[in-house]
Amino acid sequence: MCATILLFTGVYLYVERPEWIFPQPAAPESLAVREASLRITIANAAQHVERYRKQSGKLPASLQQAGAHDGGIGYLRTDTGYRLLSEVDGLRLLYDSS
Repeated sequence: MCATILLFTGVYLYVERPEWIFPQPAAPESLAVREASLRITIANAAQHVERYRKQSGKLPASLQQAGAHDGGIGYLRTDTGYRLLSEVDGLRLLYDSS
C-alpha cells in the first residue's frame, strides 16, 4: 500500500511538475531595473567618498580606502573632484563630482 502511494506521488510529481515544488525561473531584470541598480551602486560609492572627504579633508586614494566595495566601479581623482564609472551588461554610467 505504501509503495503504491509513493509510486503514484512520484508519477504525479514527474508528470504534472506542480509549481509549488518546481517554481518558474525568475524573469530576467529589465533594462530599467538594471540601470536603477547601477545608479544606486554608484550613489553608494559616492557617499563613501564624500564621507571620507568630509572626515579627512582629502579624497581617498581608492574606493577601498573610502570603505566602499568597488563592485566593478572605476574611481579616478581629477583636479576638481573625482569620477566614478561602471559598465554592466552594456550599460555605462559615469558620475562626475565636479
